[in-house]
Amino acid sequence: DGNPKSEGDDLESLVRGLLAEQAKVADQRSVDLVAADQRSADLVEQVKAADRRSTYLAERVALLEGRRSGTLLSENRLGSTKVAFAQGTEESTKPSTESNNDDGRLNDDSRLNSKAVAEVPDDIVEKALTDRVLLIERRLEDNEEEKDILDENKFELPESTFSLLITQHTLSVPFAFAVFSVSLSISCLCLTLASSIGKGVKGNRLGIPAGVDGMVRVAQFLGAIVGVLMEDEIPQGLQLIANGAGHTLLLNGQGAVQKRVIISSVFRLIVGYLFLSSLFINVAQNDDVIAIFYDVLALEFVENIDDTTFALAKKGFFGRRMLIATNEKHTLKSSGMRRSVLFSDGSTRSNTEPRLAIFGSVASNNGANLIVRFMYFLNAAIVLAGLCYITANQQNGLYRCNTISVLFDEEIWEDAIVLLPDGGTEKLLLIYSSFNGIYKEVGSHDGYPKYIEQNKNDGTSFGSSVTGAEIIYCNEIGSWVLNHPSILTSPIGEKENECSWLWRSSQTQDHNLLSTTDSTWEAWIGEVKPHAQVSITCNECSERPDCNYHGSCEEKVCVCEGSHFGDSCEFAKPCPSLASEKAHTEVNGVQQWEQENPIRLIDSWTEHRVYNRPVYIQRGLTGEPYDMRLYKILEKEISSSPSSLPSNKPSVSNGPTLFPSQSPTARPTTLAPSNPPTLMPTVPSPSNSPVTPFPTEGVSAAPTPPAIPGTTSPTSDSTPLTPPTPITPPPVTPFPTESSRDTPFPTTPRFPSYRPTSPPTKPLHSENEYDTATDFAEWDDFFESKALHNLEDILDDYSVIISYSGSRFYGTMVEPNATFDDIFPQDYHAFWSQSFDVNRTFIISDTTFASNPVAVDFFEMRRRINSVRNPNVQFSFGPFGALIPLMNYEGTGFFHCLRETSHPSSSPSSSGVPTTSVSPSQIPSG
Repeated sequence: DGNPKSEGDDLESLVRGLLAEQAKVADQRSVDLVAADQRSADLVEQVKAADRRSTYLAERVALLEGRRSGTLLSENRLGSTKVAFAQGTEESTKPSTESNNDDGRLNDDSRLNSKAVAEVPDDIVEKALTDRVLLIERRLEDNEEEKDILDENKFELPESTFSLLITQHTLSVPFAFAVFSVSLSISCLCLTLASSIGKGVKGNRLGIPAGVDGMVRVAQFLGAIVGVLMEDEIPQGLQLIANGAGHTLLLNGQGAVQKRVIISSVFRLIVGYLFLSSLFINVAQNDDVIAIFYDVLALEFVENIDDTTFALAKKGFFGRRMLIATNEKHTLKSSGMRRSVLFSDGSTRSNTEPRLAIFGSVASNNGANLIVRFMYFLNAAIVLAGLCYITANQQNGLYRCNTISVLFDEEIWEDAIVLLPDGGTEKLLLIYSSFNGIYKEVGSHDGYPKYIEQNKNDGTSFGSSVTGAEIIYCNEIGSWVLNHPSILTSPIGEKENECSWLWRSSQTQDHNLLSTTDSTWEAWIGEVKPHAQVSITCNECSERPDCNYHGSCEEKVCVCEGSHFGDSCEFAKPCPSLASEKAHTEVNGVQQWEQENPIRLIDSWTEHRVYNRPVYIQRGLTGEPYDMRLYKILEKEISSSPSSLPSNKPSVSNGPTLFPSQSPTARPTTLAPSNPPTLMPTVPSPSNSPVTPFPTEGVSAAPTPPAIPGTTSPTSDSTPLTPPTPITPPPVTPFPTESSRDTPFPTTPRFPSYRPTSPPTKPLHSENEYDTATDFAEWDDFFESKALHNLEDILDDYSVIISYSGSRFYGTMVEPNATFDDIFPQDYHAFWSQSFDVNRTFIISDTTFASNPVAVDFFEMRRRINSVRNPNVQFSFGPFGALIPLMNYEGTGFFHCLRETSHPSSSPSSSGVPTTSVSPSQIPSG
């Protein structure tokens, strides 16, 4: 009715009822405790009596073993004891005080017993003693259990929402609350477990780290032990199941709830095992000490959601019904339990007693409790055994890639210090991309895996002639490093880099080398070169996609189909023949391609590759290899084809230019012309307005145009220029300006002007002018320095090899009779074999990771010989010098693939016909 007074009375009566019930329970408890105390006192007396009896029996055993000697009186006592034990009586437990009379003489019974001793065999006596001792021990064990019993047939349910599943009605609010709390705990643990498993990768489904250090290893085991000890749902569930085994459980001594107890216990076990599974995976995945214990505490909190919600409900946070349900006390009583009882005659009989384990514990040694204890310790053993298994696998490298592919950026150390076998040193050109290729895990270093560089031909180990580089973890700087025992970072006698590093990663403690790919590395080039790039990938497969769908995976190695090759079948079958851009001719307006000296793939390319790339060879060459040189070889200074490259010299002309400039330069040059300035003809105005030439002062000449067929170069000192038929311009009215005495320059005003024009402001810097002066593309030409490069003999007959060196393709001249094994032996290495030969390598490609030279830009090299450089000028071109592109357009490539057809292809080049000059913007700067 909403009466506050009525509600208050109901609450008061409820509280009074609860207090009365609690008082009644307390009174009953007191009575039970008094009875238990009395029972305990009786048990104590029985134990004392048993102790005295055990001591007496021990004395008798000592007598039988001959450990004591005595008078005839003692012999008579021993005889009485033997007879008593042989007859199965308990007379031996009484002191034989009647065996002697007052004067110390033996009576008749003593004589009779003494006579009976001889009649009882010793083996029967010993067996009887042994059985009696075992009987006493079993009784003592039972007494030890019984003396701590306070309540024989009652077990109070634990305070948890799982208990509400037993005590509350199925359709009640507390029961629904318990279902929600248990579901919440299970859901959180399932999400945690799924998230942990989701961290796994292919080949490492649980995401176990590649390795951990010793401190983390100890923390993992301690975290697992702490987690197992803190977990209490599994012990509670097992305990309830043990109590329900063999008898019926009654809630508060009334209704049977054995099924509910079992179901509630199963949910407890589900929560507990979800916790242990998440605990195991999270501990195994972590490589940080603090994170391990944080995860243990977090999982324990999630598991105890049911206890937390129960405690809040008990304080009234979830309403009156929950307050009443959680504050009620419920006990489980057994309706019967079979127990084996040992009687005094040594026999055992089955007896039924209303008895649970001690306060619901599993301390007694009945079968169910033994199974419960075994399961509890088995859980801990499984978790620890799992960690031991993971530890062994980590040390064996099961959770990391054992074969990797490493690609270093093309960093160059021009004066690398190399240690010679005799202890001396020499300086060599070190191009770090020469160390690209396959590295395999071989052993360990400072607890981390060690990777060794492999052969550049087939990926196996190097022979005795070459020592591979190493990638190890350096504890001194906390980084992964590349080093080589024969490459020093400082001269002998000076302090070297930590671990003699040539490349080093950023600081890390990760045992997985592949994790450093995303970080920044540093290279040593005589000094630290920051922001160096390196790519490290796994070179092992587990399924077909790892082989780019062009091969199958067998024992972690890709077996490629015939159409592809490579470590991961990433490259298509190479082109059988190459043709340079010069191999095309035009017949009747149609371009045809035919290489005069074929550039062919070596026949055994499937077995013989260098840095996983095929090798091409061009044989039977004599003289300069024109089909591998500049697309248009530039002429000398006196030429009919002018250079398009800039020059610092002023342009010189003997006559007017043929065509006017459409965008004349109005800035004066700082260099005075050597000859009279060129007078430019006027240009017809696009409008109907008359055009008046306005000569200006100090304006430079326009760039020299291309030569016109049938004419002589305007810059040549030969015959005068013969211009074509002049174009008659429209009538103009000359209007001289103040600068008419200087260089005239035609202008096209928008509107006629009758006032003089002011001379332009003189700029601070002058623009380069163009002429036919020699550019450095013609200077230091490889083939024009035959003596310098020792070319006199080899140009008579030679071959050209196009091979890969780790980051570039090299075009190198070799002897005509050289075999593949001569050029690329089994232990070939681009650095140790010095593949870049300044006297034989005449073209190089751009940096590339392509499988063959097709569509890759190539360059000739200039200004790379120190002996011919001006000593007063410091060049910064590097070991390759200034790179002159063989083609005018970047990205068009120089070599093209020729498929095997019956006759040459007539398809035109997709890049079109290149221009006859090299653009200045194409020339790399130093």
